[in-house]
Amino acid sequence: MVAQTPIELAERVAQLASKLGIETALIGAYALAAHHYVRGTDDVDLATNIELADLRRLQVAVEEAGLYSTLRMPDDEDPLGGVLVVWLEVDDDGDPIEPCEVINFVNPYRPRTTPANDAIRNAISLGAKSALRYPRLADLIALKLYSGGRRDTADVVELLVKNPTADVEEVRQVSKAHGFDQIDDLIEEANSERRRRRICSSAASITSPSTVWTRSDFSDARYSVSARSWGRGRAAWPRGRASLQYRG
Repeated sequence: MVAQTPIELAERVAQLASKLGIETALIGAYALAAHHYVRGTDDVDLATNIELADLRRLQVAVEEAGLYSTLRMPDDEDPLGGVLVVWLEVDDDGDPIEPCEVINFVNPYRPRTTPANDAIRNAISLGAKSALRYPRLADLIALKLYSGGRRDTADVVELLVKNPTADVEEVRQVSKAHGFDQIDDLIEEANSERRRRRICSSAASITSPSTVWTRSDFSDARYSVSARSWGRGRAAWPRGRASLQYRG
């Protein structure tokens, strides 16, 4: 059995979904990296916006392709419409190793409007030879706000900090269209954080010009994610432009 990285597994799942006419978009750490924010995890999740019958069809397709899966069905209290977990290998305890989760945003037991439809429809291709796509910044931020966790809120601020030339009014408009009025406070928080880092960066360039290094958080033969950090140990903070690249 040939080992696969999480992003390669997601590529296979996205290809299988595409053959069934199912659109997907990257969410999770790789989607953040596509917008210049590298986080210290390598989770690769795919968002979709389909009926449960289509999610079951995708499960059949991945298992016919030699992958393993389990489908977590939603109920009337679930904000999601089911999660299809796909993996290739298990550890000694029988737990999946680096699975890919296909997160569905259509819950027939709890109908509601979510940002997922626009995020998937407007997603940007990772490359001509890749089936993977990632949401626009405004749509990714709306998805984060929909998730509503503390880490998701922190991710929104960091995304705004890392994208100083982003169309902030588009971000504001998309978020508020889905009822996320807290985006105003988060934009202001990001502006303040960017100013703080600018001051710290200026001080660091004078007092510690040699404390610059480049790191790659996760990569394989076809995909590369990297970022630059300044500082030492716990005092380090991200700086510069992270990137997500598909090399084919």
